[in-house]
Amino acid sequence: ASMALKCTSLSSLRLFNNKLGSEGFEAITPFLKGGHPSLVNLDLGGNNAKEDAVAGLLQALLHKEEDDCSTLRVLEIGGNEVGNEVESILKELERVRPELDIARDKPKVQQEMEQELQSFMQ
Repeated sequence: ASMALKCTSLSSLRLFNNKLGSEGFEAITPFLKGGHPSLVNLDLGGNNAKEDAVAGLLQALLHKEEDDCSTLRVLEIGGNEVGNEVESILKELERVRPELDIARDKPKVQQEMEQELQSFMQ
């Protein structure tokens, strides 16, 4: 994954369910700091990374400089650990990088509420 991200003409990278774990996220993070010059779609879903590694990766995306070169528009992080820290960073990312669509699992509370509503509607 790290070698692929060194490629400056790469536009899409699908690493879904590759057992990257937290170590994989930590290896990828430096390549995303300040934006990647060509990557548009990055799928990191289903890799069972812990929340601190997911948060670190998202923090790297928050880093924005004047000469920001980020082309990233879609990031998939579902199937990795998400808690309060990640939720907080996601809110900040919405403000800093509104062009970035981040696909993720719904928070458990929201899932439970939707399930209750569905059972009520039946």
